[in-house]
Amino acid sequence: MKHQLMNFLKANSEIIAFMLVVLAGVGVKTWKAMQENTKLSFKWFIAEGFMSALVAFTAYMFFDKMLNLDKILVYIICAWLGSASTVFHKKVEELVGKFFEALGSWITKKIEK
Repeated sequence: MKHQLMNFLKANSEIIAFMLVVLAGVGVKTWKAMQENTKLSFKWFIAEGFMSALVAFTAYMFFDKMLNLDKILVYIICAWLGSASTVFHKKVEELVGKFFEALGSWITKKIEK
């Protein structure tokens, strides 16, 4: 069992490291939002996680795959860019809110039938 876990971690180390970088970016954004007294909601976290993952993935593909920079430097750039993804955050938060509202109304319609 221990060997299986170690083999899994070795095989997926790059994916695990990328996810930790995205979580670090979301953590920094959460800290910044708390400093600005922003209301943190579930849709805020979903939108933030999506935007951080999208920006970090784009940065990862550009800096690692195209420029072939060192992995540690690429992860630092990904975390920094993921934490600075405020450009589209409000629009994505609105989209997530509308999605959950539509989903809730659809479920309500199905239950009432």
